[in-house]
Amino acid sequence: MPPGVKFPGEEIVRAALALVREQGGIRSVSAPCILTHGVLNALSVFAPEPDYKTRCVIFRILIVLAAAYAAYLLRRLPPLTSGESCVRMEKNTEGDLALNALELDTVLLSPDRTCLEILDQTLLPGEVKTLHLSDMRDIWEAIYSLRVRGAPAIGVCAGYALALAASQIETEDKDIFFARLREAKDYLASARPTAVNLFWALDRMWQTAETNAGESIPAIRETLFAEAQRIRDEDVAISRSIGELGFTLLHHGDGILTHCNAGTLATAKYGTATAPMYIALEHGWNDLRVYCDETRPLLQGARLTALEMHAAGLDTTLLCDNASSSLMQTGKVNIIFVGCDRVARNGDAANKIGTSAVAILAKHYGIPFYVCAPSSTIDMSLASGAEIPIEQRAAEEVTEMWYKKRMAPEGVGVYNPAFDVTDHSLITGIITERGICTAPFEDAFGALGF
Repeated sequence: MPPGVKFPGEEIVRAALALVREQGGIRSVSAPCILTHGVLNALSVFAPEPDYKTRCVIFRILIVLAAAYAAYLLRRLPPLTSGESCVRMEKNTEGDLALNALELDTVLLSPDRTCLEILDQTLLPGEVKTLHLSDMRDIWEAIYSLRVRGAPAIGVCAGYALALAASQIETEDKDIFFARLREAKDYLASARPTAVNLFWALDRMWQTAETNAGESIPAIRETLFAEAQRIRDEDVAISRSIGELGFTLLHHGDGILTHCNAGTLATAKYGTATAPMYIALEHGWNDLRVYCDETRPLLQGARLTALEMHAAGLDTTLLCDNASSSLMQTGKVNIIFVGCDRVARNGDAANKIGTSAVAILAKHYGIPFYVCAPSSTIDMSLASGAEIPIEQRAAEEVTEMWYKKRMAPEGVGVYNPAFDVTDHSLITGIITERGICTAPFEDAFGALGF
């Protein structure tokens, strides 16, 4: 067909494709019917009233051409992820969502064990949307794009993902099975370089597979599903234990500052830095005040932590990151809880960018600064935070995200690390599920069996 000349009936075919996408994607049950109807309508555009034999020939030719062009259009459309093709979406107002913050599941395995059910946190607080992802590429993208986020939740996601990958390997050959499982493990590990829970969970799942290598492939698959569920169940218990220990540090009426979101949305339940507040509420403490740094550039504090804490019924105040010094100066902050993505054996802790600045200010104003760290985030293989790899993210998160129009001049350089490292000398204590550690941290970690 000459350049610039449209396929006859192209608009009708395009309309059919758009309807397919609107109805759930090319893999939806209605897709074949919608596309067939669209193609037939397209054919009617230029099938006049010739003799019967000619009409049949034209009809067959045009079906082949229309089908080929439809396939071409599909290839040019933005890729459909498995999450979009089988998504269950529920929209709530912020108030309704607030009521159920602790009841939201960040990541689960579907009941039929065919996909991961991931709460898309990039849409909160305005929309609650659960993605059903079965393709490893989509799960990788969900981790990288922070649809699922928070070190513990990423670990839970990774455990389920590798179990799912094992169930999708169709072979009776053990060597091929383990080779493909290794490929899936390495691929998922490349999504986020700083969150040690990702590697910890994948390594734990791999070791489980190797330990059971003598079993049949179906038995190994079942063992991996069971291990992934254990990782999730343990995370709930760990977060609660951190919360109970952190609660012992609180006093009635305390003002608590936190940075980023280390809440229930970052874990299987309770969170780490927010867990002491949830435990306090269970004890009837309704007089705590929570201050949430907005946490630029992705606003996890504004979108997620403020949502959680306000939802729980606590007196919640949101502040710009650069207002934290002013707030501390007023004396309204009595204690600071933050989460972490990795802790070196000397106590240096990597957490969301801006955490180290909060710690420096806390030291200046004499405010206790605590890092809430599940044992899975403590990396005893690293001597100090200087060895922790820091993820660098896209410039657009700073220059364009959240703005109707680009707010920075074209061509300017952008420094956008996802994390920074807080020096151990600035940390009052590290709260793990086994106990509260104080300096020297390496000795304290050793005493707790890390």
